[in-house]
Amino acid sequence: MSDSVKLSSLIILKCGIDRRVLQKAVADFAIHVTTSVASGANQEWQIPFLLVRRIQKVLAENDINLPSSEIGQLRTFVMEFCDLIRPTIQGSGQFDYYDHEEFWDRFIGHWHKPKTLEGERLLDVALRNAHNNPITLTQDLQSPRLTELASIAYHLQLLRDDEPILLPLSLLVNLLGISKERVWSLRTKLVHIGLLVKVREHIAHSKANEYRFQLDRTDLFTVP
Repeated sequence: MSDSVKLSSLIILKCGIDRRVLQKAVADFAIHVTTSVASGANQEWQIPFLLVRRIQKVLAENDINLPSSEIGQLRTFVMEFCDLIRPTIQGSGQFDYYDHEEFWDRFIGHWHKPKTLEGERLLDVALRNAHNNPITLTQDLQSPRLTELASIAYHLQLLRDDEPILLPLSLLVNLLGISKERVWSLRTKLVHIGLLVKVREHIAHSKANEYRFQLDRTDLFTVP
């Protein structure tokens, strides 16, 4: 094996990302989380979950989808993270950062929990999922814009489980690139036909309308 190939195998992980990218991300996050815990913005028990979100964001930015079977490639970086934050956080009692195994177990236990990447909104995820896997409305309801909004609402409801969803006009105007009046009309139509049910009325300057997408109305749509 040539020296260049050996060097490449040391720098590039099996999943395809440069290990230096992950090392920098972990080091930057160690500084960030130390400050956020000290200020009270985050609690120490959240650290493994937050580290998962940061690493998943870095992987996504590099177009890498890491399967569960290959999470072990990240172990070294999680250990490095423990060593970086131990001098400033050790002693608070939440984790023993000398015990790499304990923290690693917490880390992999959170791997599938994030529904969004760091800095991402649920609505952004729903929009992406809607574009990748749109629902199909019945023949008499088919129109591109109505289907798009219905698909967003469908995927947003999947992300929210049994909780109500928000479909704020201001955000949808920007995401869909159409007028506020058009968004309002489409949303109203989804309520009228029974795909959306309003569960909480708008309160001025407080809360937006809350809805539930009727996942059981398969007479009106088919899933991807």
